Amino acid sequence: MNNSIESIWEKGFLKQDALVAPQVNNLYDKKSIHIIDKLKKMFKINLQAIVFSSLVILAVTLIIGVPVLGILFFILLNWLVVKGYKEMKKLNTIDKSVSSYQFLKSFDRWMKVQIEDYTRFYKLFYPLFFLSFIIGIYFSTFGDMILAELLIAFPNSHVLFGMPLFVVIIFTVITTALGIFAGALYRLDVNLVYGNTIRKLDEIINDMEELRN
Repeated sequence: MNNSIESIWEKGFLKQDALVAPQVNNLYDKKSIHIIDKLKKMFKINLQAIVFSSLVILAVTLIIGVPVLGILFFILLNWLVVKGYKEMKKLNTIDKSVSSYQFLKSFDRWMKVQIEDYTRFYKLFYPLFFLSFIIGIYFSTFGDMILAELLIAFPNSHVLFGMPLFVVIIFTVITTALGIFAGALYRLDVNLVYGNTIRKLDEIINDMEELRN
């Protein structure tokens, strides 16, 4: 027997741990397959969308004359994609010989580990993304124009890195805030994109556990 998701659920989520009417068992098998397939599809679509976005951003920034910005964004976004595909490969390490209930529990644990890992990851990623935007604009003709206007508007301001000091302070505060609130921002993003599906997964697991008891 192969190790497809369908073959896992053919074993049933209860095995011999409890007695449940076959039609109930089959119902939860189908719901489980649907949820897992949906989540995996959403993961892949999300990564593909990031790759596409990085290419569009790179092309647009090259056209409008801010190549450094486009290159930095392209590198950061594809770093995120590479990490995402590596994490998805870890799904293959989940034991597929167990019952569908145990597989769902393993998948749920994998999801929770990913969320915690990405929460830490984004504490670095969000500040870097913002700094890449600032650096990209800084090394562009458009950035030179902005800096010139700022220096004219605030001639008595202290200058650091070619910018008025208060601008550097503002950028520093924003960068620090992004690092501090990265976890909350990421969890909000996860809830918006995957929230309903993750809640359905939790409901199925809870229902299975009630039937087992």
